[in-house]
Amino acid sequence: GALPVLTAVKVAVPGDADCSASVADPLPVVAGDVVKYCVTVTNNGPGGAHNVVIVDDAGTPADTADDTTFTYTDNGGVLAEGASWTVMYTATVAVGEQDLVNSARVTAENEIGEPTVPVVDTAVTTDAGPPVLLVRKTVVAANSTCPSTYAAALAVPASASATVGDEVRFCLNVRNDGPGTATNISVVDTMGTADTSDDLSWSAASLADGAEWSQGYTVTVSSTSLTNVATVDGLSSSSTPVAPVTVTASLAPTAKPVVVAYPYPNITNWPTPRQALFEPVDVVAGRSQAPLAVTGTSAAKLGALGFTIIAAGGFVVVAGRRREQDQN
Repeated sequence: GALPVLTAVKVAVPGDADCSASVADPLPVVAGDVVKYCVTVTNNGPGGAHNVVIVDDAGTPADTADDTTFTYTDNGGVLAEGASWTVMYTATVAVGEQDLVNSARVTAENEIGEPTVPVVDTAVTTDAGPPVLLVRKTVVAANSTCPSTYAAALAVPASASATVGDEVRFCLNVRNDGPGTATNISVVDTMGTADTSDDLSWSAASLADGAEWSQGYTVTVSSTSLTNVATVDGLSSSSTPVAPVTVTASLAPTAKPVVVAYPYPNITNWPTPRQALFEPVDVVAGRSQAPLAVTGTSAAKLGALGFTIIAAGGFVVVAGRRREQDQN
């Protein structure tokens, strides 16, 4: 009798996708992903196909022990001419099995038991590689909260200036941009010094694809400019190293404003412990004059040099920026 001609199409799609989903071929995967395999058999005739069987080799053609067999049982076990049959199953990608060629072999017979020509089709997966970590380091005021997301952190400066003695907060936002889960995530922050003994470090066991993680800490601004470096690294779910990411945030100190009150009108009689060096500031124009040694200078000369002089309540208030610490 005539032998039906069968065709077979096997595809691999993400575990939560339909068999008809449009996906890359081969399908990029990472260890731990769930893959759905779909096999569609079509009988192109002539006549019905009997005893239609699919044998799936699970990507190990040399090992038949893990094969899966599917048998067509609808319509009395006869796949009519022009009809199609689809089977599907899911499998979790094991470590080291991201690159896989998975084959399905289809056999059948005609109505008198003569075998049809077997047909084979394959679905291929490939290693998508380690996940990519996105990292942003920023500086905010000590009483502010760190950005809640990596996207929000992109709008926050990575550098700032702050007054000596004040506190600021360094923030770190980490996002796993995929593919797959990142594990053994490590963050090392240098605190702006070459001395590793003062490094800060944090770790996280895992960060899922698309998940985020943030850290923050507060420092007191010193008189030294600070370039703060943080390095983030980790592993993929198959223990492949993730490309380390290094980010910096910088802090420029500004002198602390100082206001000193002296008895009025005896401004020429400066108490010796109060002698200091000031850098006067012209508040209106924003200009900074040369440092002034404050000893017996008159109020008029102080004003001319850029200090703000306010006479009130029997005191003269001198406002400027401290160059050296007062003696008391």
